[in-house]
Amino acid sequence: MRSMFNGAGYYYNDDRASGGKLEESDVLGCIHCEAGIKKSHWMRNAGYARCSSCDAFLCDPCYDKYKVEGCQSFKRFVDRKLSENHRREQNAKVLGI
Repeated sequence: MRSMFNGAGYYYNDDRASGGKLEESDVLGCIHCEAGIKKSHWMRNAGYARCSSCDAFLCDPCYDKYKVEGCQSFKRFVDRKLSENHRREQNAKVLGI
C-alpha cells in the first residue's frame, strides 16, 4: 500500500564535534518550489500545508502564496516555459529568422 510519505528523503546533521547536536529527520519535497521540508517541521504545523490541486506537500512560503494565487506547481511552470520556448522556435522558423 502506498503511503503519502513514500519517496521521502533523509536529513542527517551531526554537529556534535563543534558543540552542536545531532539532528535527524525525514525530508519531504515542496511540489511548488522543490525545496526540502523536514517532516518533523511539517507535522509540527499540523500537516496543513498541502496543495488541494496537486495533493502534495508545500513549504510555508508556498502555502501562503497558494492561498492567494492558487496552484503554481514547479512541473507546470517548467512545462509552460518549454511550450513557450518551442512556440518561439516554431515562429522563428516560419518567419525565417
